[in-house]
Amino acid sequence: MGCAGCRNMTSGEKIKSIVTGWKNVIWKSPEIESEAIRRVGICADCNHNRNTICKVCNCWIPAKARSMVENCPINKWNE
Repeated sequence: MGCAGCRNMTSGEKIKSIVTGWKNVIWKSPEIESEAIRRVGICADCNHNRNTICKVCNCWIPAKARSMVENCPINKWNE
């Protein structure tokens, strides 16, 4: 399937987003971590979450949640 938001990103932008998410998993900042915890909490209760992989976009949720340019493919982070 792929990420709904990714259709609007160039391949370079997507790579930068993925790298940023992983960087933020390793080197945490309080601002990003606060939002990531909120996002991961929403994903924890989602029926598309399979062992921390989103089955809509196939992303690893902890890294995707820490990339501030990413969005939930079914808009749950914006509700």
